[in-house]
Amino acid sequence: MLRTRFSLKALLTIVAVIAVICAYCGRLRTLAGREYAAYHELCELGAEGDDWISPKELITGRPPIVQIRIPASIDPQVTMTLLPTLNNLEALTLEYDTMTANDMRVVESLSLRSLTFCGGFPTDDDIEQLSIFDTVPFLTLPAERLSDQSISHLQELLPHTKLVLR
Repeated sequence: MLRTRFSLKALLTIVAVIAVICAYCGRLRTLAGREYAAYHELCELGAEGDDWISPKELITGRPPIVQIRIPASIDPQVTMTLLPTLNNLEALTLEYDTMTANDMRVVESLSLRSLTFCGGFPTDDDIEQLSIFDTVPFLTLPAERLSDQSISHLQELLPHTKLVLR
């Protein structure tokens, strides 16, 4: 009798574990589907991106999107709505001439490894606002828009960030 109860308990545990794994895999597939939908929408508007092969692809059927370049021709509001859906994004290039504080909060929430600005943003007036990117390891900025004093000040604000000037 004791043996039957143990076997039934073990069977229920196995079923529960399999159900949790299936739910997790289903969630990953849903997120990957949303990521690809946002990515394709941005690409249709003129963005360019890239994906990498990953073990997650075995579960989701899609490789993660890891980098994207957003041209100034894409409405920033559309971009800031779609960017949080790109869960695996590591590198982002933005070609905008201006960014709002809200835009920068959206970008900061992405957990990027590399952020590049190659439009008219930032200028010397935007340096204090850039301190929000203190968790981004690599920040690439247009050198012609920034004074030496602003660059030095930014390095003080972001001591753990490698600044790359173009």
